[in-house]
This record gives sequence, structure tokens and C-alpha cells, in this order.
Amino acid sequence: GRVAKVHEFVAHPTNVTSLALGPSSCQVIATGGEDKRVNVWRVGSSSAVWSFGGHSSAVEKLCFDNEEQTLVSGSQGGALKVYDLNEGKVLRSLPGHRSNVTCLDYHPFGDFVVSGSMDTNVKIWDVRKKACIQTYKAHEHALTEVKFSPDGRWVATAGKDGSFKLWDLTSSRLLQSFQLPKASHVCNICFNPAELLMAAATSERLGRLYDMEGFTGIA
Repeated sequence: GRVAKVHEFVAHPTNVTSLALGPSSCQVIATGGEDKRVNVWRVGSSSAVWSFGGHSSAVEKLCFDNEEQTLVSGSQGGALKVYDLNEGKVLRSLPGHRSNVTCLDYHPFGDFVVSGSMDTNVKIWDVRKKACIQTYKAHEHALTEVKFSPDGRWVATAGKDGSFKLWDLTSSRLLQSFQLPKASHVCNICFNPAELLMAAATSERLGRLYDMEGFTGIA
């Protein structure tokens, strides 16, 4: 069908560097900018519901929890912040990365967040305890993607070193590692919610499909 522009608005006085759409209602948008602020909007409105400061550098990544009650931001300086969208306040600051936060994902059930950074580290955060509970030193170059599996048991990570890996969250054990051809890397990962399949979009202009039951590539 035809695609039409529904709404346009000025989100920040500087470049908009990140955006996330609420996964449940698809009626709430979060934006982050070079102005170091995070703004939350209702779809169709040009007035921000909430506007949060606190970062000391540009906001690079954003993600909602599944209920759209909590928002997490990651900055160019490596800090994460957690926001309560009911009360409109900063809940927690999570320092830990030494460089740009390049990817974020919120756990499908629990209060956990995974973050990847240019510092090559992957961190699992317990939002309630305000603490990093696991660090995976998994890649040789910057992270390009992190993603929890739909059942919340695994986390997939990918870096500019061309590798992408699957980890067991409970044991922190590396389940499988895949390596792309030289000079290519995974840009985006998506799990099938109904089957043990994972799709990866790559810089080699390909989409790759993996069987997570046998940990093999199938396309």
C-alpha cells in the first residue's frame, strides 16, 4: 500500500542521534540528541510528554521495556540512564562503559538491560539493583548489535570484528560463535518469536538465517 507521512515535528534544537518506538502501543516515541537530552512524545503530538537531562554527552541509543514504563538511554561518553515514564524522573545512572554506547536491548520479562559499546565490552545490567551483573569481553572491535532472545534465556552479540555470538544468560557461558567473511560484520539481529531461528543483516549486503537448535547457518 501507499506510504504517507503522518507527522513531522522538531524533536531537538540539535541533531537527533537516536530514536525508539514503544513496542507495546507503538504510540510513544523517545528521541535523543546532540543536546544531551532525551525527549518522550506521543505519536501525533508536537509537545514532549517528558524531557530529561543529565547526560554529559550526546545520546546515542534508546530502548523501552515491553510495558513502556521504563526507558533506557546510552550516551557517547558510555553512561546509561534509566527513566521512570510514569513519574517522569531519572531512576538510575549506570556508569561502566569507557566509550560510546552503540547498542541496547531490554529483557523481555525481567528488569535487565544489555548494552554494547565501542570499548568492545558487553554488559548485563540489573536495573533494580543499579548494578552491572555480568561483563562479556567478547569482541575485538566495537559492538554493532546486542539482542535478547524472545524467551529471555540467551543474548546475541555482534561486533565490527565480524563475529557474532550467542550467550546463555544464566551460566554466562558462550554457546556458539559465528564468523563472517573478512571485512564484513553483522549490522542487525532479529529472533523469530515462534521458532528457534535468528536472522542477521550484514554489511556484505546479505541477510543470513541461523538455526538456533543446531547452531548452524541455513541460508
